[in-house]
Amino acid sequence: LLTQKIQEKQQEYDNLLILKNTSQNLSDYFDQLADNIEELNSGCEAVATILRNWQTVFRTILLAEETPKSNVPESQMPVVVRIPMKPAETGSK
Repeated sequence: LLTQKIQEKQQEYDNLLILKNTSQNLSDYFDQLADNIEELNSGCEAVATILRNWQTVFRTILLAEETPKSNVPESQMPVVVRIPMKPAETGSK
């Protein structure tokens, strides 16, 4: 009877160790998933910024095409100005 209880407790302990290891693996997986989602979010923000910039570029091109060049002095022509943006982050985390 005592030997059987010891075996049951040993089996219970082994199962708890398995549960602990599985829980730790799951926690590590979700931490990595959170990091990947954060990185993906940063990438989406960069793409959104680029798309907003392209909209401005296209509007400027259309404005330049619609402006009759023969009637407008050069001083009144639309001017494209480059505004420096912060450099893109390089490297991985």
